[in-house]
Amino acid sequence: MEKRLTAYYGPALPPHPLPEAAWLQLRDQLEQARRVPLRKQGGRRIGYTRVRRQQVVPASFQETFAALLSQIDYRRPSPDLRCHFSSRLIQPLVRTSPLGRGQLRLTLPAQSWQGLQTLEIEVLLAAGLARCSGASRALFLLSRALLAASLLLAVAALPFTGVDRRSLWIFCLALACCVVGAGLISWQERALAFQGDRQAVQWLGRERVCQGLHLLAEHGRPQRRPTWGEPSLSERIARVCGSSVKTKDEHLTLVG
Repeated sequence: MEKRLTAYYGPALPPHPLPEAAWLQLRDQLEQARRVPLRKQGGRRIGYTRVRRQQVVPASFQETFAALLSQIDYRRPSPDLRCHFSSRLIQPLVRTSPLGRGQLRLTLPAQSWQGLQTLEIEVLLAAGLARCSGASRALFLLSRALLAASLLLAVAALPFTGVDRRSLWIFCLALACCVVGAGLISWQERALAFQGDRQAVQWLGRERVCQGLHLLAEHGRPQRRPTWGEPSLSERIARVCGSSVKTKDEHLTLVG
């Protein structure tokens, strides 16, 4: 029987190892299906699957992420790659979580993320990895602790502001500290983003980073109000490339 099968199908093929991206995707799927919370109803426990906003990272992003980690020889523990899809978003975003576990969070436009080129994905992931490696957890904890303490003090002093002048001064001081803490957090996020772009230039080269940022800027119009703590693509391009984003007027048409 084995001789007949060999004669019909040919010799056995050598083992072919799966790419690293496939294992990463399988790991994410197993982590999502591992925990199934339980709740009680009528004396019985009924299991249900919790709907999560976090979705499986596309295979193209995982492959680029694995190749980038090998290319730049990332020395720190590699952060977990998380992905979210937004129907309102036009341009992709990358954020990090310096306070908790090392996480790299991608927010992609739900309608057009399939059209992202490999260079755009590479620049997004490189900027995120650079932010993870350059984040100072102590500084971020200090600014957020200042904001939280000031907010609690303002809430505690608010009921007594009408009967005690000292409470009014304490409330105003705590409110001012809240504004300072929020501004400090925003400044830290922006400084980390610009520092990440400089590190990405060292990893990939200025030309590739500039091309990737310009391609990302072509996905719709830039937001009038940039995300809090996140510099706009125009600012990042101006710092990295020394050029500005070309504005397009959709009302003008060239007739030849």
